[in-house]
Amino acid sequence: MKKSKIVLFGYLVLYGLIGGFVGLMVSWILVNNHKYIDFNLTTNQSNVIIIILAIVAVILVMTLMNVYRKIKKLRMQNISIENEDEIEERIEKLLIVPPVILGLITTIGLFMINIIINIAEKPSLLSMCIMIITMFVGAMLSYGYLTQMGKIYPERDYPKPGDKKLNEKLINMMDSGEQYITLLALHKTYVLNQQLIITFIAISSIYSLVSNHNQFVSVTLMIILYLVNTMYFTKKATETI
Repeated sequence: MKKSKIVLFGYLVLYGLIGGFVGLMVSWILVNNHKYIDFNLTTNQSNVIIIILAIVAVILVMTLMNVYRKIKKLRMQNISIENEDEIEERIEKLLIVPPVILGLITTIGLFMINIIINIAEKPSLLSMCIMIITMFVGAMLSYGYLTQMGKIYPERDYPKPGDKKLNEKLINMMDSGEQYITLLALHKTYVLNQQLIITFIAISSIYSLVSNHNQFVSVTLMIILYLVNTMYFTKKATETI
């Protein structure tokens, strides 16, 4: 027991030293290079970047539709005892792709917003229209994800996207193994998000200090996000206790 406490204390000291070193390095980089972080794009430059991002988004949408077609085709195949496991394994691997693609499309839309609002000297009507279309298409595809899953697995009775008890119904559809994996993944994601929020608060605060660009609003919003995440997670985790 005593040895484990010593090891734990050693880990805490090690993490503290690593965190301090990383903090010093980030501070030094921002102090000496913050001029290079502040830059603007001309209208033509921002248009080119937005168009490139839009092309990537179109490719992702086409890939998503192709994945849905492949999954439906596999589901329509004649399944026998010999090939059942192989087909289910192929379907499960393909089912990983749609959420990733939907996340990438949304990320591209957010990057477009960031470029148009924060970097472009004078946003053009073209780039704004492309951004709006990208965000709209991404939202519609994300909203229709469960509808597609319902078409792939009609026997599972997937809930509708606007269902008030959507999360509960999705969890209840899983077996105990799937529920455990989902719970573990969600908890790891929650912990990672909290750590990243604290890191971004520290970096934004240091940047505000060395560049004289007030980051009060963004830091305040991240603090609120951290508080909401903590309170909401604690509330939901203790509701059944």
